[in-house]
Amino acid sequence: MLFSTLFAVSGLAVTLGSAAAIHHPRQDAGGFEITYAYSDKPSGRPGSSQYCGVSFNVTDPATQTSTQCTAEHGPCTNNSVDPPEPEKLLDADHPATCADAGFSFYLASFAGIGNYSLAVAHGAAPDAETQWGVTNLINSENYPGYWHYNCGGSGFCSSAVSGTVIHANFANAST
Repeated sequence: MLFSTLFAVSGLAVTLGSAAAIHHPRQDAGGFEITYAYSDKPSGRPGSSQYCGVSFNVTDPATQTSTQCTAEHGPCTNNSVDPPEPEKLLDADHPATCADAGFSFYLASFAGIGNYSLAVAHGAAPDAETQWGVTNLINSENYPGYWHYNCGGSGFCSSAVSGTVIHANFANAST
């Protein structure tokens, strides 16, 4: 009886030791974290830019890597004096690179500076799988209390979400 008890206990110890050595694939529940998002639309006055802008701060919690992403797209305004500026796309076929070149992004949807979503990518290493995360719509309905929208008399408008975390949930996370 003592022998069978010792044998069972040692078998359990081997099983528990083996279970502790199992490595699971990357499973990031929340995806990327955006701590500040800003977008603007120029006034449309002669001589001013015709492009809208978007910028945000993003962190990959799995690698503790953070960067700032900024790009222009459009044109989103025009005037009767200046010729139209060339189109700058910011879509899946034309993503922008962030300050840390391991990150890139594009507008997953855009209905104006007050209603858009972002698709963010990060390849942590050259041989690592690139993770894509997509935000919900960034607007006043989804971020009440954190949403700021301003329009000046010139027609320049901006919106920002700050003081909270915007999650870009992974679209291709391993399970």
